[in-house]
Amino acid sequence: MPSNWTVDFHASSAPNDDPAPVTLQPGSNGWAQVHSNSGDQTQVDWNVPNPRFGVRANNDEVQAYDWPLQDTLTLSIQSADSTKSYTITQQVTGYTPWDPNTSYADFTLPGTFDIQVGDHVSISDGTVTKTMIVSPLAFKAINLANDTVSGIASSGAHVDIWACDNSGNCTNRHVTAQGGNWTADFGHVGSQGDEQTTFKLVPGTWVDSQEYYADTALTT
Repeated sequence: MPSNWTVDFHASSAPNDDPAPVTLQPGSNGWAQVHSNSGDQTQVDWNVPNPRFGVRANNDEVQAYDWPLQDTLTLSIQSADSTKSYTITQQVTGYTPWDPNTSYADFTLPGTFDIQVGDHVSISDGTVTKTMIVSPLAFKAINLANDTVSGIASSGAHVDIWACDNSGNCTNRHVTAQGGNWTADFGHVGSQGDEQTTFKLVPGTWVDSQEYYADTALTT
């Protein structure tokens, strides 16, 4: 018969292999295992949902991630000059193509609402509400000779950039916009753990970027 169990990640434990106390928060994840006397095991993964969304202003698209399945989301957009507004609802019914564990809802608005820099965007399921102001994130140039990509963003913003080949292998760079400008160098390794490979930029290379916000929304 199944029995209940509880683990306190905030309290220190006796075994030497236990980690330091951990504060669970949106985005936290882990796993649990049960071992048999013969050495077999059963494992289950868990995660704390981290509802968030991204805005692709150049595509007039808003993408919602990790909201509970079957929740009805309300997307609201208010133009920067307050002359236009738009509201639409959509149910979360599927997962992202690249991660079967992350729920996904895609609001495609071309021809319906022209998303501009400075617009106020929010998504709510009635319990959790995320908001953001669309930033001026954009590419300026891709230099094939130097393997660099440059662009603009909010001054001081953290920007992630990645370049991918035709096989879907991607290389990451993380930069900070200085005075509203940023440059990502794919010809040299970076300082972070996922920046330790280089990438040769050639015609046809897929390059994308995103700027994070404290409220777990982002512009891409």
